[in-house]
Amino acid sequence: MIKINWAFVIIAILLFLAGFFVGGKFPFYISYLMVSMLIISVIYILLIKYFLYIAMEIEQTVFNAGDEVECVTMAKWPFTLPIPYITIQESSLNYFTNKSAGYLKSITSDESIWIKNNIKFYRRGVYNLGGLYVKVTDLFGLTSFSANVTANTVVKVYPNIYDIELLPSGGKDIYRSSINIQSSNEDPFSLKDVRKYRQGDSLKKIHWKLSAKYGNLYIKNSDNITGEEIEIFVDMRSLNLSYDEYGVTDEKIIDMGVSIVNYMLKRNISVNVFLNCSSGITFRIEDKESFGKFVEHLIIQDSDGATDLTEFIHKNYFKLHTMNGLAVITAEINHSLMTNLLSIKNSGYSVTVFYCIKNSESITNVPELNRFGIACIYFDDLMNT
Repeated sequence: MIKINWAFVIIAILLFLAGFFVGGKFPFYISYLMVSMLIISVIYILLIKYFLYIAMEIEQTVFNAGDEVECVTMAKWPFTLPIPYITIQESSLNYFTNKSAGYLKSITSDESIWIKNNIKFYRRGVYNLGGLYVKVTDLFGLTSFSANVTANTVVKVYPNIYDIELLPSGGKDIYRSSINIQSSNEDPFSLKDVRKYRQGDSLKKIHWKLSAKYGNLYIKNSDNITGEEIEIFVDMRSLNLSYDEYGVTDEKIIDMGVSIVNYMLKRNISVNVFLNCSSGITFRIEDKESFGKFVEHLIIQDSDGATDLTEFIHKNYFKLHTMNGLAVITAEINHSLMTNLLSIKNSGYSVTVFYCIKNSESITNVPELNRFGIACIYFDDLMNT
């Protein structure tokens, strides 16, 4: 948008009218000079509008939460005539730099502008870093040009996938083989790598010979060697964003989620993941492809859940298989969650809870859960294994 100093225009018109009605050449000379200056200024601003080059460069476009990188904004001007006042506000970077990224510079054909910012991606997500506000004013302030420039520098920030070598004490319970098909005439060798059919299973995996023998549909379980599957609840409430300024606690919850799922897949264990977000979506993860879709979803899914974690678990309780292990990933272990987990444990489930805040409630409730056989694993302990 081009703006003109209308006060300057009005003065030029008044001087012209004064010369016309009062007489004398001086008012005409001044008004002509002012109009000439204005015309030159407009032409100058138009040149800037069409020939000033603004861009933003970054080393790469794929990062992990917590990564820090240098981002460079550059402005180039091809003409000898300088631009005395150019303001660049990098509005899209304010969140990452924790400061108002605005700069007032001058620019010539021999000296371009290079603005360097170190930015840190605290949280996962898809970000467009091209949001720039540019304003150019001529030397006398007669005209100005301003525009919002979109450089379309799209960056993807993924959760961190930690390489967990071994779950700490108690964690073994959630990936122990859980299926035990009973029959008075069963053949242990035949039943070793099969499980009962569930809705949604591929018909190609049905063990037809064994199904005919026992009168129920069984699925070939050759992909699951160490155990069958576990249920994981990941707390993605908006409340998690209030624990710290940049949402680091929320990212720890997500990091634990993807790291534990990755750990299970390495051991050929299927995982059902329940995300406590606004959509309440559930993922069944059995291979690298489904794991990739899960991670891609996480970078576009905000932690926007409003349902209490205890209530969310109860809503999905009917979907759980009693023989499967159950894991809960949360920020803290409050009294409500502790009571709920104890109830689930009494129902026959093997339960493990992962948490990342050692506040007074967590410190009080962890020993109580341990006393009843529920393993409580702290973020730092998990990631340092």
